Amino acid sequence: MTFASHSDSWSVFWRYLTGLGDLAVVLPCAIILGAWLVCHAESRRQAKRWSIAFLTVATLVGASKLAYMAWGLGIPSLDFIGFSGHSAVATLVWPTLLGVLADRWGTARRSLGMGLGLLLALCVCVSRVVLHAHSVAEVVAGFALGLVALLEFWRELFAARLPERKASLLLLLALVVPLAGGHRFPSEGLLRAVAIELNHRHMAHARHEL
Repeated sequence: MTFASHSDSWSVFWRYLTGLGDLAVVLPCAIILGAWLVCHAESRRQAKRWSIAFLTVATLVGASKLAYMAWGLGIPSLDFIGFSGHSAVATLVWPTLLGVLADRWGTARRSLGMGLGLLLALCVCVSRVVLHAHSVAEVVAGFALGLVALLEFWRELFAARLPERKASLLLLLALVVPLAGGHRFPSEGLLRAVAIELNHRHMAHARHEL
C-alpha cells in the first residue's frame, strides 16, 4: 500500500466517523428515540425530557454560530466561533441510544452501552479536529455542552423503568442510519442565510475574519 492510498484510507475513515455526528444522521435517530419513548405510557415523561434536552443543545449550538456569522462575536485567542454541533449532538445522542438499547440486560449493561456511545462520540469529536472542521476549543466546548445535557437527561432516565420491547427501536435505527449516512444536513447554509438577514450584509462573517 502506498503512502497516498494509506492517507486516503484514513481520510475515508475520519469522514465516516464525522458523518455520525451530522444532523442528517442524528436528527432522525433523536426523533425515532423520542417517538419510541412517547409510544409507551411508562416513558412519556422521559420523551418530553429527551425532546427538551435535544432541542436545547441544538438551539445553543445554532445561537453560538449565528452570533459569529451575524455579528462577528467570537474568541480570537481560542479560534472559537461557536460550539461544534457534531460534537455536541453526538455526545448527547449516541450514549443515550446505546444505553437505552442495552437497558434490557440490566443496569451494568446499560452503563456499558452508554460508555460505548460516549467513546463513539469522542471519536466524532476527534474527527472534527483531524479534518480541520473545528478548532480544539470549539470541539471541547461542543463535547462539554452535549455531556451536560446527557448527564442531566440520564439522571432521570436511570431511575425510570424503560419499556422492555426494543425490537422496533432497533429495527428503525438499523434502517435509518445506513440510509442517512453520507448525507449532510444544510444547517450551515441555513444559518448563513439567517445571519445575512440579521446583519444586513451581503455575506455572513467567515472564520478568517476572526
